Amino acid sequence: MSTLAAKYRSLMVCKSHKEAIVAVAHKMIRLIYILLSRRQPHLDQDIDHAAMSAK
Repeated sequence: MSTLAAKYRSLMVCKSHKEAIVAVAHKMIRLIYILLSRRQPHLDQDIDHAAMSAK
């Protein structure tokens, strides 16, 4: 599970589906801005990228 999926599931406890989606989208926008400004790729620690690329 990615960190964004975990964020969505944690928000669903106290918010509606639409509010959780908007909050996750806002987090994604902030993340994209930071990655573009630093010119670095995003590597999620919870996902094995080497195994995914081998498939």
